[in-house]
Amino acid sequence: ISLIMGPCAGGAVYSPAITDFIFMVKDSSYMFVTGPDVVKTVTNEVVTQEELGGAISHTTKSGVADNAFENDIEALLSVRDFFDYLPENNRAGVPERPTEDAWDRIEPSLDTLIPPSANQPYDMHELIRKTVDEADFFEVQPTHAANIIIGFGRIEGRTVGIVANQPMVLAGVLDINSSKKAARFVRFCDAFNIPLVTLVDVPGFLPGTSQDGSAIRDGGPAQERPSSSCASKSACCSPSGVASVIHVACRTGHPASRSTRTTATSSSTTAMATFQLLATASASAAWRMALTSADSR
Repeated sequence: ISLIMGPCAGGAVYSPAITDFIFMVKDSSYMFVTGPDVVKTVTNEVVTQEELGGAISHTTKSGVADNAFENDIEALLSVRDFFDYLPENNRAGVPERPTEDAWDRIEPSLDTLIPPSANQPYDMHELIRKTVDEADFFEVQPTHAANIIIGFGRIEGRTVGIVANQPMVLAGVLDINSSKKAARFVRFCDAFNIPLVTLVDVPGFLPGTSQDGSAIRDGGPAQERPSSSCASKSACCSPSGVASVIHVACRTGHPASRSTRTTATSSSTTAMATFQLLATASASAAWRMALTSADSR
């Protein structure tokens, strides 16, 4: 984890770039290989530090950074909260925290959350916060590729990774940036044996020449999971030693009937959570390698 709280330029940029998560502070932290003066000298392009490598640029456009905070204090406190979701290492198991939120809590508002019309969007954040313990959800990369949501929450006090389509942005379609965003998050959860909850409401892959060209260059979409199953949440356990996965199809041909929260109980020797939302060849290959290594274990 890297926390950038000031200028980071030149060779120093490579160190945070290879870490799993990067957090920045608005208006005071910058990341770039060459500064604005060098860029102007070489290319005659006038650009500010913020435009070139500021917190907003990296959290919205490039996706290099994961979150941007208003000041140093907020950044430090948020990183402390973030640490609380992570295991100590890849063999320690996910942390478990006491909670007063019952696993069988009834949430009647979920019955009316999804609109009857498929053309009407809804905010997936509301569904996530009503599903996890005590509405506590730490979102990662909220402003980059916002048509998909990733982050950490807890179910029965144990950390889970959450991947969800966001109908409020581009109707929740998959594109290259959102697919890479989700795939990288899934690989991280796999490395640290963090179970996954997927909330699926996706009309398909975004069409267009830019998407098709880049997708073909990167290897094309690997697979999309159809949302044809029942709208109620279901927990499915893989073979012994493999983490549980909850898959929720949010829009189906029949009304949603989800008022009871079920739990994803993973075994004590949690190995890996499976997830079918990989849309680049490199991510697909990495995922196949992860599955192979898990099987060998």
